[in-house]
Amino acid sequence: MATVGRERGSGACGHGSSGVALVLALLLAACGGSNGPATGDPGPDVVGDVPADLPGDTSPDILPDLPGDPGSEVLPDLPGDLLADVPPDVPAPSDPPYVAPDDRLRARYAARDLPVPLGISTAGYGQVPAGNAPRSPFADGFQATTTLLHPPRIQAVQVLRGDRRLLMVVGDIVAVFRTLETRVVERVRDRTGVDVSGVMVLAGNHTHTGPARLFDTPLGPIFSDSYREEAFEPVAEAVADAIVDVLSGENVPVKLGDADLQNSTMHAYRRCPWEAETQDDAMHLLRLERLEPPGTMAVILNYAMHGTVFGYADGVLGGDAPRSVELKVQEVLDGAPPVMFFQSWAGDQAPTDPRDAYPTTPWPESSPPVLDRLEALGRSAAETVLAGWDAMNWQEAPDLVVASAVAPMTWEAIGYAPGEWDHPAGALLCGGGGSVCTSTPPSMEACVDVDYGWIPDTVRLTSFRLGTVAGVTLPGEPATPLAQDLLDRVRMKVRPAWSALLFGYANGYSGYLLLPDDWARGGYEPGMQLFGPRQGEYLRDAAASVAGRLSNPDAPLSFTPAVPPAWAPGASVPYTPSASVDPGAIVTDLPASSMPGDVLTFAWKGGDPWVDRPEVVVEVPAAGPTAEETFEPLRAGGRVVDQRDYRVLLSVAPDPPWDQPAPGGRTFAWTATVRTALRIPAPLPFLEGRLRVSVTGRAAATGGTVAPYEAVSSPVNVTLPD
Repeated sequence: MATVGRERGSGACGHGSSGVALVLALLLAACGGSNGPATGDPGPDVVGDVPADLPGDTSPDILPDLPGDPGSEVLPDLPGDLLADVPPDVPAPSDPPYVAPDDRLRARYAARDLPVPLGISTAGYGQVPAGNAPRSPFADGFQATTTLLHPPRIQAVQVLRGDRRLLMVVGDIVAVFRTLETRVVERVRDRTGVDVSGVMVLAGNHTHTGPARLFDTPLGPIFSDSYREEAFEPVAEAVADAIVDVLSGENVPVKLGDADLQNSTMHAYRRCPWEAETQDDAMHLLRLERLEPPGTMAVILNYAMHGTVFGYADGVLGGDAPRSVELKVQEVLDGAPPVMFFQSWAGDQAPTDPRDAYPTTPWPESSPPVLDRLEALGRSAAETVLAGWDAMNWQEAPDLVVASAVAPMTWEAIGYAPGEWDHPAGALLCGGGGSVCTSTPPSMEACVDVDYGWIPDTVRLTSFRLGTVAGVTLPGEPATPLAQDLLDRVRMKVRPAWSALLFGYANGYSGYLLLPDDWARGGYEPGMQLFGPRQGEYLRDAAASVAGRLSNPDAPLSFTPAVPPAWAPGASVPYTPSASVDPGAIVTDLPASSMPGDVLTFAWKGGDPWVDRPEVVVEVPAAGPTAEETFEPLRAGGRVVDQRDYRVLLSVAPDPPWDQPAPGGRTFAWTATVRTALRIPAPLPFLEGRLRVSVTGRAAATGGTVAPYEAVSSPVNVTLPD
C-alpha cells in the first residue's frame, strides 16, 4: 500500500488519537496482517520493534567534559564517578558505592524481577485486537496478556578496575527508551551519589512479550500501547535497584574470558533471500570468572536474533527467545551461572525453528507447541557455548576504558540538504511497504510524516574496552551490513586484531538502522528508519568516533555533543487493587497420581495481579529421615523449578470479569501448569517421584490492606508406566 507524504507541519499524523490510528493502520497494511505474526512466524514484526529511547541524565556529569565537547565523557584513568564538591548540607547517599581496595579486576552481579502485572499489554508489535480479545485494567488499546512464561527481569553486572567502572545491564523489554534511561540514572544517583550515565550499557533484549506502556512519546501507542506512569515507575525502580546492588555491594576479584563462536541455526536473514550472503553468524561470549572460590559469576552472550517467536495474540508475558537462550545455556554450565543475552545486529535477523535438529523422544509435544521451539533455540545456543567453553582467551588484568557521548538525533544534525529527504521531524513507512524483494517496487520518496517530539532528538552512544575486547552501542535495530561496517571501523580505531562487539537496542531507541543502499531497497525495515536514508550511516559514524576515544581521549567526534532533556513525570492513572475473595483457597488440586508427560494443573484463589506476583515452587520430599514428611524445592540444571523456569506457566482469571463491577471484591483464580516431561534435551528431561506445588502471594482486602497468603497442593506421585 502506498503512503502519502505531507507538507511540513501539517497534522495528518498529529498527537491525537486519529493520527495514531492512521499511522497504525498504514503500518499494519504495509507489514501485512493485523493480529501480529502467527506463533512460529519468523518474519518481520507487525509494527516492528519501534520502541523508543530511555532517559538521559540531567545532573552534572561526574566526570569533567573534555574541552569543547559538552555532553561527552571519556573514562580512561579518571577517578570514578563520585560526585565532587558536594555541599555539606546534602545528605550522604543511602547506598554509597563500594570502594575497591586495589586495582585488581573485580565484578558483581545482580538481578531483579520487573514488577509488572499479568494482564499488562506487550510492546513490539502494532496491535488491533479482535473484539473478543482479552482486556484488563493494565492494558489500554492493546490486548491484555493472560499467560506468564517466566516473569520479565533485569540483570546487571559491574566490572570494576580501581576507580574505573563499566555497567552491563539488560532486561526483558523490547528496547531501552530515553526516558527510562534518564529516570534510572537519576534514581541511581539519588541513592549512591554516582552518575552512571557515561559508564553504562543499558539494553533491552528485544523480546516482543515484554511489558508495554513504558514509552512516553506520541509514538508509544503505535507499538507499545499508551504510556502509564504507574507501570513505568516500578520498572525504572527495579532497574535502578539492580544497578545500586552491583555498585554498592562487594565486588570480588575476577578474570575475564572471551570467545568468538558461530551459530547459523538460530537465526535467518529476513530481507531479500538472495542477499543472505551478508549473513553474519557470530556469537560472542564474555565470561567473568571468580578467583576465590573459583566459579563463573556471569556470562554475557552477544548474538543477533529477534525476540518474535510469540505473536501478540498469544497473550504471553515473558522473555521470548532471548530468555530461553539464557535459561538453556545456564543449565548446561557448571554452577549454573546467570547468562545475560545482549542483542547485536538483530534488525534483519528472525528466529528460526530448529526443533528438527533434535531426535524425537517418548514425550508428547509441549502445550503450546511453540515452547518446544523456544527450548530448541536455547539448546542450540547451549551447544555452541559448550563447544567454546574451554577455549576462552583469558585476561586477569585487562585495561578498562569507557567513552560515552550524547549525539543529536535530528534532520539537521544528520546533514540533509534542503530538498533532500524533506521530512525534518522524521517519518514512517517510506516506500509504502514496497520492496525490490517483491513484485511491488518501492517508492521511497513517499512517507508518512510525524510531528516534532515524536522521535527523541538525542541518543547516547557508549564504547568500552576490556583488554582485547571492544564494545560499542547503537540506539536502535542495526541491520547486518551496517553492523559489519561499524565493527570494521571500531577494530581499526582500537586495534585491528581485537574482538569487537555491537550492542543494539541500547541506551535509547531511534528505529531501524540501515546503510543508504540497503534503505533504498525498501521493505518493512527501511519504513521504520525514522530519519530516512542517512540516519544509519550518521549513527555508524557517530558510534565509531566515540569508539576512537578508547585509544585517544582527544579524538574528534563526528557530531556536536548534545545535552539530553531531564526526566519529567508523565500520564498518571492511579489504580486501586480489587479486594480478593478467599485468597489461598484451593480451586483445583493435583491428582493423586500421574505419569511423566502429563501436564499437572494446580489452581487457587489469589490476589489482584497489580499486587500479586505469586511465587510458585515445585517441591519434592526432603532428603533424610524426619518425623513427618517435609518438602524442599526441586532443582533442575542448577535452578529451582519455579515460575521462572520454562516448565511452569501461570495464568489468572478474574470473576467477575474485568469489564464488570465488583463491589464485593473479585475471585482471582490463578492456575499453575507444570510440564512433567520435555522433548528438547535438558538436565532433567522428565519428573518422577513424589512432588507438590507450593504458592506464596499477596492479596488486597476490602479496606485496601495487602496481606500475604499461601496455598499448598496435595502431593502427586509421578511414576513411569510399567
